[in-house]
Amino acid sequence: MKMVIRNTDKNGQPTLESGRQIEGANCFALVEQMRAQTPFTARQTPDEYMEDLLTRLPDKQPLRGGTPEERAADFLSALATNGYVEFVADKVDDAVDVTLVLEDPGPVHIPGEVLDDLEIIRRDGHTNMLDWPTVARIADAMGMDKTAAWVRTHQRDYSAGIFRGFAADKKGDPSCADK
Repeated sequence: MKMVIRNTDKNGQPTLESGRQIEGANCFALVEQMRAQTPFTARQTPDEYMEDLLTRLPDKQPLRGGTPEERAADFLSALATNGYVEFVADKVDDAVDVTLVLEDPGPVHIPGEVLDDLEIIRRDGHTNMLDWPTVARIADAMGMDKTAAWVRTHQRDYSAGIFRGFAADKKGDPSCADK
């Protein structure tokens, strides 16, 4: 199992362009490697280490019971959801040639206000729209708080939308009640 641990900026937010790859036999082995990286965390038990890091996440998720492996999997999942780690596919030797037929998933549906704000930022031309942290900072600077929050909390949807396109989400739109 391989994983990239993302570096963080001065505000404690993960930076997608940097990180360190580690490898372990399972989730618990990855957590043990993470814990051993500093003398401060190496003294903690695995559960203390995981709880300590989880308290720093915006949507703190407590460790569930179960085996140490299950708790480690929940912990790594929470970190991945918040962009602090990314799992890397293992290289498959002697891979079988498989042809997948995928349907076009279509555009990513987002709130209409967010779509309008992203278009304003795009037309402004001050950043590459692939640079989501800068897009979020520009949205903040322009008073587009909802858009900045959406970009920061929906990084995967944002990235997918850059390549697949965006469409306004019609949920809750009273003008579409008859459709």
